[in-house]
Amino acid sequence: MTQNEGSTTIVISKKAFLTSVLILLILTVIAGILTQIIPQGQYQRVKTIDGEKIIPDSFSFIEQKSLPIYHWFTAWFEVLLNPGNTLVISIIVFILIIGVCFSIIDKTGVLQQVIKILSDKFSNNKILLIAIISLFFMLLGSMFGIFEEMLPLIPLILLLSQKFGWDEKMALGMSLLATGFGFAAAISNPFTLGVAQRLADIAVFSGFGLRLIVFIVIYLILLIFLVNNMKKLSKTSVSNNNNFSSSNENNDKITEKNSFTNKPNQEKSINASVIFFTLMMVIMLFFIILTLFVKAIAGLSLPFIAIVFITIAIGTSMIKKIPFKEILQTAAKGFSGIAPAIILILLAMGVNLLIRKGNIIDTILYYSSNQMKKTGSYGTSLGIYFITLFLNFFIGSASAKAFLLMPILTPLADITGISRQIAVLAFQFGDGFSNVIYPTNPVLLIGLAISGVAYPKWFKFTVFLQIIVLIITSLFLLLAVAIGYR
Repeated sequence: MTQNEGSTTIVISKKAFLTSVLILLILTVIAGILTQIIPQGQYQRVKTIDGEKIIPDSFSFIEQKSLPIYHWFTAWFEVLLNPGNTLVISIIVFILIIGVCFSIIDKTGVLQQVIKILSDKFSNNKILLIAIISLFFMLLGSMFGIFEEMLPLIPLILLLSQKFGWDEKMALGMSLLATGFGFAAAISNPFTLGVAQRLADIAVFSGFGLRLIVFIVIYLILLIFLVNNMKKLSKTSVSNNNNFSSSNENNDKITEKNSFTNKPNQEKSINASVIFFTLMMVIMLFFIILTLFVKAIAGLSLPFIAIVFITIAIGTSMIKKIPFKEILQTAAKGFSGIAPAIILILLAMGVNLLIRKGNIIDTILYYSSNQMKKTGSYGTSLGIYFITLFLNFFIGSASAKAFLLMPILTPLADITGISRQIAVLAFQFGDGFSNVIYPTNPVLLIGLAISGVAYPKWFKFTVFLQIIVLIITSLFLLLAVAIGYR
């Protein structure tokens, strides 16, 4: 994270930003070229209560000119004008609010004190700390389908990582990577598992046993990966204390500078701020869980999280009695620090828009499903996995992919002799793990940007882990076919 020592102010690294922009521009050109060479086609769709659903065996080619090349240069802006732009705009507003609020909260010193409490408690048991944090984030993704909602917590984990002398990639591994892996190794994820099972006409959240085993195995693989990385960083930090933004000595100076314990009045105010912060975080988590069970508030998690952080920013600044002028200056700094994320979001969504406007997604799905009909049950299970994996590069939304794929994959599963439960499991694997390595995923790009990690470094850091997970999950699919998983 590009920041002052011991600070959680979100400032997007210039290098990480420019690297991400370059990658997204290249992907935009590639997407544009694909719209020129792949025939246009379309399935007929029918509207349901939950959304549009594809009608199987309704595919037809479209006789019209390819998408004009000028769209390559305007796609990022067209995202704001395109139907369904509400989600994009809401994410942009959400990120800006979080950036501003974290700057103000950082000014109060409450986060530094929270980290100090955690670091004191786990100073002699770092492995347990890694295990608890990564399990917490994996459960958020696996059980509740949380992904972009965890972004506000990244600066907190970055500061904790800094306190222990670990680097930014380690912090993202415990938070962003863990959430993404949990999202894919779903136990009760309503957005992948719930929607896909409803569309496949099987009991929602059924097949629990094998899914739980998958979750445990993926968690252990991630934990081993993170612990090994922590040990490497510990060896490096012995000879180089400049591994991250500061050493523990610097953090102690910051603690002195913020005078957490020097003055009784300030100690009382910071303790009150910590209690207030903790209470609001508990309320936020409770509301997120509640949205899964109360339809009236479903989809309101992002606005509520934004309100919570605004409340924390206002409350802690009032407790610390920070002058209003200083709050405005800090807010402006936070806004300017996070603003470049808007460009990344628009460019990533622009790639998605090109593919959809080019009418080639349905064509790719049509050809792929026809090829899978020629394979056996084992081949079909892996085929569903890989077609979902491919489409996830262009379509980030799990629910949108479910409505696109499951109406085609369900009868395909019936024809080739695999259970619909296996088709859902393959879809679930294909949808999730790649979210934390594909450069077209806005959540990944924002996480990398605010932590100051360039995409090539993140790719190098996680690619071997992703390959291992790909092999393990493929073996799980083959096992599911062998045992007749239903």
